[in-house]
Amino acid sequence: MMRSVLLVILSLVVFVIFPKAQAPAATKMGPARGAVFAVGGGAAPDVLGRFIQEAGGPDAFILAVPTANASPDDAIQPEMAVAPIRAAGARNIGMLHTDDRAAADTERFVEPITKAAAVWFGGGAPERIIGAYKGTRAEREFQRVLERGGVLGGTSAGAVALASVFVPSMLGSDRAPRPALGFLRGVSFEPHTRVPGPKTWMRDRPDLLHLAADEPTAWLVRGDEAEIVGRGKAYVYRARAADAAKPDAPFVTLRPGDRMGLASGRIRRAAEGTTISQAFVDSLVAEAGKSKSTATAFLVSHQGKILVDRSATQRFALAGLSNAFLSIAAQQLAADGKMLLRDLPSDRREMARRLGPLADMGLPPATIQGMGWGTPFGAFLAVRASVSRDMIPSDLTTGEFHGDADALYLWEAGLEQPRLFPVGVPPMLYLGEKVPERPGPVTPPDPTLGWIADTYRGAPRFSLFGLSDGRRHAWMRIPSKRVSVIILTDSDETDARALAERVIDRLP
Repeated sequence: MMRSVLLVILSLVVFVIFPKAQAPAATKMGPARGAVFAVGGGAAPDVLGRFIQEAGGPDAFILAVPTANASPDDAIQPEMAVAPIRAAGARNIGMLHTDDRAAADTERFVEPITKAAAVWFGGGAPERIIGAYKGTRAEREFQRVLERGGVLGGTSAGAVALASVFVPSMLGSDRAPRPALGFLRGVSFEPHTRVPGPKTWMRDRPDLLHLAADEPTAWLVRGDEAEIVGRGKAYVYRARAADAAKPDAPFVTLRPGDRMGLASGRIRRAAEGTTISQAFVDSLVAEAGKSKSTATAFLVSHQGKILVDRSATQRFALAGLSNAFLSIAAQQLAADGKMLLRDLPSDRREMARRLGPLADMGLPPATIQGMGWGTPFGAFLAVRASVSRDMIPSDLTTGEFHGDADALYLWEAGLEQPRLFPVGVPPMLYLGEKVPERPGPVTPPDPTLGWIADTYRGAPRFSLFGLSDGRRHAWMRIPSKRVSVIILTDSDETDARALAERVIDRLP
């Protein structure tokens, strides 16, 4: 009797002192345990790096599921399926695929899932994932990955399949929403969303929370709380009956570091609780645009979180910031054995004239024109320096580029992992023609070449300015603190250098 009483007392003590020992609290939309990681598209290494971190680190066992990108006649190449995750740092990766529902119901097939810390669903067509796994033993084992604290992630179609419903992408004219795997409940997911706007079917489903993201961006959901990860933008739209007649009913825009309660709707911006207050930002914008005709764009990033993103509607002539792209192109040409970096002039106009004739990758003219690159030099910049074709002008002889703060910040990801700048040309671009052989091993580009290097507040700093005196634009980076400040204006009177330094002075 006394032993039973002691056991009851001990249980009560554990309950009081260790409340986390209780069963997980009920959630309305996200997983009770574990995490769902839904990416808007692509396989950006910094985004995948966060997925690997959430899975438990580089040695965690991750299963890659390429089913969305495989028809019954396709042969899956295991190395291609796991390559993006491996490139992001994972060391323990397996592959799982079938298009046979009977196979997905077998103990042998699901055995690897029982050992996985995380599962990654690749892009393609979401109906292939759902057709192969929904209602099978494999789907139940995916759920158990979450129950033991693991992560289910996916990009593009892989992310769509994790939500409650999906719209078929391949089944003819039937575009009615259908049930997906449902690891996010009461949620739909729209990938590749650069210009948000609710689809007709979304307005017809006011019971759903509609999430969206562009390509380098992810929703990381634990319980009912979501965090935005990556470098782009995410969007949320909850349909209401009144929105049925409003085709342009707005999404709410979120950026990396922002958080949202999926069930409550409460949004917490990344800058909340930091030294970058709204009043401080307003004062900087006012100072940068003293003239009412001055357009100004601000972007401040710290530790992967965007604290400020005041993007102007226009694209700016980037002037001296263009050196960032030209220096990567020069290093790629040097790696190809076409030039010596010591011969590179410092003036961007002369640099462009020197690089242009050397930057012929042998691509067919139809490919160059069909993809909107304009010239062989434009194609080289897009393929080998990862420059968005929207930023490449038709006339590159001046070494001038055009863009906005968001585009610069997105491109900057390559500077953090320069080994990922392409060292060759994708064979598919040659349209059946012979692909030129590349020289031997290639050294990754130096992300500091072409930048003004100095020390600020005891840390190495790299800067570029629109004008040589630090006016018009500033792009200032402190890699060791993961700080990036981008200021763009159309005024030669704006002291962009001083404004950028005022921001850095505020950061820890």
